[in-house]
Amino acid sequence: MEEDEAELKEELDQLIEEALYAPDPDDRAYAVNELSGWDATPEVLTACLEALNDPEEEVREEAVLALETLEDPSVIPELQRVAGFRLHVSRFRKVEDMKGIGGIGSRTPKG
Repeated sequence: MEEDEAELKEELDQLIEEALYAPDPDDRAYAVNELSGWDATPEVLTACLEALNDPEEEVREEAVLALETLEDPSVIPELQRVAGFRLHVSRFRKVEDMKGIGGIGSRTPKG
């Protein structure tokens, strides 16, 4: 079991490395997209948030999509700031059901 966890951790670390530092922007965009299939851990969220500042638009767009897919409401302010558009909290309501986070639907993001 520990070996499987170690392999998953290594795979995630390699994916994050590729998402942030691959020389080819297509490779970075692909890796960021792949991060959306992982759990919304601090490492995954941080990598996606860092990818929002990538010099290539394609990578930044994939980061926005990945963060929306991960559905962690803590990233809403950063998505709003970087993407320049209002996100509707209703897209994240199922996070409240899945994770027991209260108050999501009662707040409206300021933009």
